[in-house]
Amino acid sequence: MFSADETLNILTTCGIPVIDPSTNYWFIRTNGGDNFENFYFGQYVAIGWDKIDDLDSIKHCSLNDLKDEIIEAYPDDSKPGSTASQIIRFVNDIKIGDYVLVPGANCDRIAIGQITSEPYIYEASDQERIDVMFFDEEISYLKRRNVKWIADRPFERRELDPMLIPIIYSYGTIVNANPYSGFINRTLYSCYIQGKEMHAIFDVTTTKNIAAVDLCNFISSIFESADIYSELYNIPIEKNEFSIKAAINSPGPVEIITCATSAFVLLASLSLFINGAKVKFSFDILKVVKGDVDIDSPGLVDKIRDFQKVATENEIKLQKTEAKIEESRKKLKIKKKENKK
Repeated sequence: MFSADETLNILTTCGIPVIDPSTNYWFIRTNGGDNFENFYFGQYVAIGWDKIDDLDSIKHCSLNDLKDEIIEAYPDDSKPGSTASQIIRFVNDIKIGDYVLVPGANCDRIAIGQITSEPYIYEASDQERIDVMFFDEEISYLKRRNVKWIADRPFERRELDPMLIPIIYSYGTIVNANPYSGFINRTLYSCYIQGKEMHAIFDVTTTKNIAAVDLCNFISSIFESADIYSELYNIPIEKNEFSIKAAINSPGPVEIITCATSAFVLLASLSLFINGAKVKFSFDILKVVKGDVDIDSPGLVDKIRDFQKVATENEIKLQKTEAKIEESRKKLKIKKKENKK
């Protein structure tokens, strides 16, 4: 019914994130947590070695040349090559839109955000200069990038996906976190699109052993939903177009993935219903949008109206599927989860 572009238009209008596949992920340390509050409340990340402050030179110099500068400016630095590598990574490799994870002291909490600026050298205000003179301090970590934090507060360590914990013990001021990108995404989002895949995450919170029949019924209800969706809208969806990642032990996430664009609206509807977006399971996902839906395409608006009409006409059939999904949700104790913003 919808083209690939129309599908993305609908889903982004409903607030489902679309992550560019070229996006990178970084873990940026805060000097043992000393800089965490400055970074978080100042909405930036930064790196030290402030005597190296010519960004244009850093962008164009080789690792060895920068290493020589480090040796000259910081003769006591025992690992000038590593320092040069970290500075180049901060200035050259991190890009606008990349995700950053910033830990507090002992990594007891971690803020996650997205880079919103190119690197710059911070210029302190006159008042700041006076303040640091009064307290016998100095303004440091001047090579900075602005950040928009995701969620209204940092994550407690216990709230993170367990598979993220190993990155805490990694070495370096700035660590490439791309191997953990999927775990970061599912910490942030209940449903998202990256590249050609849509991911829907359902957090199972029961601490008991999961009965095989309960998990089977949950998966079965997903496939039953796909059958109904395919029947109502004459959109062929094959069951082998879905894959599932599940934690062996409970509690843990169940992640459903599909590369079939035709199934994106279905999976988004399931996510919004199960994760508590206060909508019926009627594929009418636009009901979760607050205010007017701004879709600048008369043809697409007509398709959406036809889409909603079919759902209304088949409400009884959809209610039966809704009840089955809800029963599975309760037995597995799937926690309601909204996308962080």
